[in-house]
Amino acid sequence: MDASQIEGMLAEFRHSVDVMQATGIGQLYGLPHFPPFLGRNLAMMCGDTSQEDQQLTAFLSEIPTETTLGERKLLFNLFRKFWDGQEHVLEVGPYLGGTSRAIASGMLHSKNRQSQARLFTYDKFRDYYQPRQLLETLMPLFAAGKLGEAEKECITQRNSFKEVYDKLHGAHDYGQLITSSAGVLPDDPDAAPLPDALLLPEDRNYSAVFVDGAKSWYGTKVFMTQALAHTRPGSLYIFQDYGAHTCFWIPVFLELMKDKFQLLAYVDHTYCYQQIAEVSAEEIGDAFPDRATDFSAADYGHIFRNLYDQALEMDNTYTLLNFQLQHAAALAYIGHIDEARNRIIDLLKTPFALRYRGWINRALATPTYTPQGNVNLF
Repeated sequence: MDASQIEGMLAEFRHSVDVMQATGIGQLYGLPHFPPFLGRNLAMMCGDTSQEDQQLTAFLSEIPTETTLGERKLLFNLFRKFWDGQEHVLEVGPYLGGTSRAIASGMLHSKNRQSQARLFTYDKFRDYYQPRQLLETLMPLFAAGKLGEAEKECITQRNSFKEVYDKLHGAHDYGQLITSSAGVLPDDPDAAPLPDALLLPEDRNYSAVFVDGAKSWYGTKVFMTQALAHTRPGSLYIFQDYGAHTCFWIPVFLELMKDKFQLLAYVDHTYCYQQIAEVSAEEIGDAFPDRATDFSAADYGHIFRNLYDQALEMDNTYTLLNFQLQHAAALAYIGHIDEARNRIIDLLKTPFALRYRGWINRALATPTYTPQGNVNLF
């Protein structure tokens, strides 16, 4: 069998999986089995041939990003094939835009996209890192002529990278779909209102939402309350930090709202859900308080037991490990330092977790953070 025949069989396989999802047949296999299968399929390759995949892989890898290549391929294929294209797309927390490129490129190639549909992306676009560190990160792009002196000056003088973001994406055809704006989510319900707070326009609706900027418990509540007022059942919600050990509030939110969302696919730390019911601000307020400390250790025990069961049902030891680290993070957040530390140390003695020793050690050093700074266990 030559390479072209193998390529044809692979393309046919990927198409068959897509059809299974689009028609609902995939759900007959049960939620524990199909989301990881669909996720791996969508992260397998971009385009219809190996040559297209190589070209798109290089293109999706050009911008420095904290996402994996599999996650970016998932985003590209998700928006190319499964996004309905009827409304806009909302992204929060793009940083330099590795995810923006994957999403907007997928949108551009989507047969479903209506002509008015755009990607609206929000970030604070400043003060992530020291200017020298950001310039070092971007050095290959400066060397290649993709960025110039104007962008360098914005970084050194104002520690702003919005100009970098706009330059990187505006030079490509998918860039016509992107509108970037500064917008910050609040971290503390007791703090004064932010002058540059993220406020979604009342007259704009979305059929897909990508979440990578909800870096706090309260910020997640504020963002989801806003976003869900502008989406309808059938909309996609994609959470990039679902598996991040620090961001325990994301799986907690989805567990508490599990009758409103259905898991579709996941790869690494990126999980894609579909909204299956309307969600009101009152329902969010009743289920998800303003502060993580409003829940007790027993409350978190109940929540994470349900999440453990979910991971075990999917036979996913990596997700189980992440839930265990997030459970410890939640306990550390509310002041149960000794129990949190012991839970993480116990994981270092668990055979299945040994391959993730580095990940566990990072959680042991800093399991999570509050609006006041990192939580330390020692």
